[in-house]
Amino acid sequence: MFVARNALRLSGRNGLTSGRIAIRNATAVRTLATYSTLLDVTREIKLDHDNVRDLFARFGRATDQKEKTLIANTLIREMFVHSDAEEVSVYNVYARLGLDDTVQHNKEDHAEIKQLLWQVEHNATDVENYDSILGNAVNVFLAHAAEEENVQHPKIRERLDVEQNDQIARTFIKARNSIPTHAYPLAPQTGGPLQKAMGIHGRVQEKMAKGAHSREYVDLKFEHPEV
Repeated sequence: MFVARNALRLSGRNGLTSGRIAIRNATAVRTLATYSTLLDVTREIKLDHDNVRDLFARFGRATDQKEKTLIANTLIREMFVHSDAEEVSVYNVYARLGLDDTVQHNKEDHAEIKQLLWQVEHNATDVENYDSILGNAVNVFLAHAAEEENVQHPKIRERLDVEQNDQIARTFIKARNSIPTHAYPLAPQTGGPLQKAMGIHGRVQEKMAKGAHSREYVDLKFEHPEV
């Protein structure tokens, strides 16, 4: 009888201990899963930069005119969407990170890029100097990208905690989905509600016109996560 009671107590203790271990392990797994889904805005921005680098390399290697046109369409879309998405999301938090002077500098770079993209869009890919016109826009974009990656991004990572970084990254990705895919250099560049509203309106107009004269694109090498 005594042996049976001790066995029962031991069994109960072992069950309780196993239960506690299981709970701790489950908590650890949930914590790990949550942490693994946290995004880094500088990584998401660089992903766009790397897509432009890859697309431009593919454009340089392409020999078929149709393929060059599709790659050029994708380059224009990606550079414009990226620039506008940054302005209505990431740049809005620069001031509280002590980077308020950088915002104006970045927007001036973007304004130049958009003007160049406007020129690219109004030239056919088979004109004699098209490669030079497109290359000029891409080179300005990539020079700006290098400055962001090497100078601004380390400061962003240093001054944001992981949750803030994740939130801004998700805002940036969502902004990409509401930005028009064509260059509109006369649109407001404030990063505020008016620019967001103009972006949504432009995206709607593009969807309405898609059936009449839709553009074709190539696949991207790198993709953002779904948010």
